[in-house]
Amino acid sequence: MTDPRSIALVSPHAWPAHDDLTWRIEHEALALARRGHRVSILTPATGPELLADSRRRLRALRGGDTSAVVGDAGQVVVVPLGRSLPAGPRRRIGGPLDLSAALEDVLSRVPFDVVHVHEPLAPSPALAALRHARRVTAATFYRPEQLAGVAFVQPLLERAMARLDLWVAAGETSRRAVAELFAHDCTVIPGGIDPLVFHPGVQAPQGPPGLVILARGADRAGVRFALRVVRTLDLDSMGTITILGPREAPWRTRAAVPKALRERVEVITDAGSHARAQAYAGGGILLVSAPEDLAGSAVAEGMACGLTPLIPRAGDDDAPVTHGRDGLALAPFSRDVWAATIADLIAEPHRLAELGVHAATRASARTWDTVASELEDGYALSRRRGPRATPRARLVADLRVHPGPDLPPRAIVDACLARDVGAVAVIADTDPQPGLETAAIAQHRLTVIAGQHIRTADGGLVGLFLRSAVPHDLDLEETAEAIHAQGGVVMVPHPGWSEPPGRDLLRRHRGIIDCFETLSGPASTARSGLGEEAARLTQRFGMLSTAGSGATTAEEIGAAYLKMRPFTSAREFMDALVDAEPVQRRRGLRTRTQRERRRPADPAN
Repeated sequence: MTDPRSIALVSPHAWPAHDDLTWRIEHEALALARRGHRVSILTPATGPELLADSRRRLRALRGGDTSAVVGDAGQVVVVPLGRSLPAGPRRRIGGPLDLSAALEDVLSRVPFDVVHVHEPLAPSPALAALRHARRVTAATFYRPEQLAGVAFVQPLLERAMARLDLWVAAGETSRRAVAELFAHDCTVIPGGIDPLVFHPGVQAPQGPPGLVILARGADRAGVRFALRVVRTLDLDSMGTITILGPREAPWRTRAAVPKALRERVEVITDAGSHARAQAYAGGGILLVSAPEDLAGSAVAEGMACGLTPLIPRAGDDDAPVTHGRDGLALAPFSRDVWAATIADLIAEPHRLAELGVHAATRASARTWDTVASELEDGYALSRRRGPRATPRARLVADLRVHPGPDLPPRAIVDACLARDVGAVAVIADTDPQPGLETAAIAQHRLTVIAGQHIRTADGGLVGLFLRSAVPHDLDLEETAEAIHAQGGVVMVPHPGWSEPPGRDLLRRHRGIIDCFETLSGPASTARSGLGEEAARLTQRFGMLSTAGSGATTAEEIGAAYLKMRPFTSAREFMDALVDAEPVQRRRGLRTRTQRERRRPADPAN
């Protein structure tokens, strides 16, 4: 165990715990507290008691009593932060004003060692917690569809996400979604089980095997499919049949049971661990009818009780079973296949028992204490980076600006400084002289790359970091050699500016090409089908990409650029391209004075 810490777990969903996400937060909190930490759950709330408790705790905190929100070592304190709002039939989330203000109040007064936000991209202000955290910050991502749903506001989220020290995914599918959306890897930490509640002794040892149907979907498609399977079975050879349904509107689940089965089927609503343990008692087979029911720990808990899971085959790495060893993965919604499989298992009790033993062994190996230990390791690694992990410095680099009568060297320098552009590539058609003049004017205030657009016998190329002109009309290999002889960088231009060399030629000479211009010009003109997302995709395939506005006037500077690490040489430039981030705007960056007009006045002035 590591040194005791004060840990704030931030929930986007309302308390009391009522769904897979809040149950996981509750179990993590208890497991971390058992390891000696001081754990506070910061959450929106429902019910007059919790709302009254919220007002009392916040009043005490403002009076200087931090014990109102932080307990003793080994203790979990639930800190309600205002009233929750409905967000669909099954969820309630924090009200934007209440939760944001209360989070700021708590986190600005209490320096938690760790602030851990769960499902940060849910439609909730919980992400605001990262802005006020002072030390280690962490986030756990759950639902891939939640991640896909926020892709259109990704630029607005990137600043907040840059504050994260520890990225956690609840499963491999979520990890891949985060990597696709934010180009950032996560530590996969699945949920666990409570061995005191879920263990093989929960299952009745004698009698015919029972059937537990896990069908918690709000649309009841899963329960209807499962009941169609049940109607084809020999019920005399089976034990009890139990449906573990959603806690909302249990009468709807009962209404879905055909009249002929109502005396054989018991419906239990999923109200938490003890309700699930009750449902799993007496079962031998756990029928998981729909892919959505694989979320959370319910399947692992059934396995820990010795039930043999039958799950829909999803074809991903999050499947909780190994087919044929500790469960069976079947074609989704194929009634005859599922019915035949259940009949075979009932007819082969030894095989059913063997699968159940392996399922219990697998599930019981991962408890909530295991999850807490893995979180501790993640917090500790983040803590070594200092009180607050600061991201590497980044600058705005517009890597294509065209000098001319309307944009002379001095105007380029003035415009870049006014727009907080830290690096600029000045690319002329004849020679790199305009770029060299711009560098002389800028001196240490701005990094300037002198470049030239070069016509070759095979298509256009751009030379960066040049000191003298490169002749036109040479072939591709000779032109690249002339650029490299000056210590320069060979860039294949964006098709919107000139016809680059052909694909076969580029593939044949890929060893002498340094980078590709994949993003250029403002989004409003869309010079080609390549946009910001496509530019990021090329980076993920290992291509070094650049971006530039192609500005010919000062107002256009910054229409497309890279956020990248500072550099002082061609070698450092190439290294910085590895993790540079392409950005495209509808028009150029506003000047600093224009931005300052939109900021609220500083009361200190």
